[in-house]
Amino acid sequence: MPSWEFLGKDKINKLIAYMQFEGMKRADYRVERQKKWKAGSIAAYNSGPDSNIEWLHGKVPEVWRRMPNPYPASEEALLRGKKIYEQFCVGCHGPIGDGEGPAAPYVFPPPLNFTTLRRHLVEGKYIGGIFYYQIMNGITGTGMPYFKRQLESEKIWDLSNYLAVNFLGYTDAGIEPKEIPAAYENQWKNQTVPPDKNGLPAGEGR
Repeated sequence: MPSWEFLGKDKINKLIAYMQFEGMKRADYRVERQKKWKAGSIAAYNSGPDSNIEWLHGKVPEVWRRMPNPYPASEEALLRGKKIYEQFCVGCHGPIGDGEGPAAPYVFPPPLNFTTLRRHLVEGKYIGGIFYYQIMNGITGTGMPYFKRQLESEKIWDLSNYLAVNFLGYTDAGIEPKEIPAAYENQWKNQTVPPDKNGLPAGEGR
């Protein structure tokens, strides 16, 4: 960061005021957005557990709702998932996943109770992609933050397997469709054409 002393006090004060103003506008937008989603999450929670789960899952894109866990639920993977749970999740969701962690009294709607999710299994399955998407991106309007900056992809999948096996008694790891990349989006295709061997754009080589 260089020195901007050459601008003089008056211009520096104006620059500071401008930056604060822009930051305030962005903060106002984020606060209003959060209020809107918070109202939706509270309404869903107050409508009962079925409506709440339906609302939470409805925020997950369809491609993730059908994506199984691409990593096997090996003993080592589950131990890694348990360690991650203890580091990042137990404060809200509690040691036994009942949503009664020490931070729970300060969160509303309260943290999700994993032990009651068995009733929401679809055809006996809980798709790992739902856990993954919600852990990665958080759930706007709730106390669930995103962890995409703290946890890389495989750790989130390990955590997903741990939640499924430990609290639901089921994991979809290894079921069809197999080997769907974690970043797969059916709607997006890479249109970039690589350059030729001379480094020229496609079609311009001689």
